[in-house]
Amino acid sequence: MPKEGLPNSEWSGERLCSLPLWPGLTEEDQDQVVATIKHVIAKARVKVVV
Repeated sequence: MPKEGLPNSEWSGERLCSLPLWPGLTEEDQDQVVATIKHVIAKARVKVVV
């Protein structure tokens, strides 16, 4: 890795989210993913408001 780091990768890593998607994903798994995303968004909104 370069001494100056990897600025493009670091920028992307701070802003992107990978969702777990595959044919075997159960409805229960989907519900958990959706609930987690909602939780993270709600926490981020509170953080911005405060």
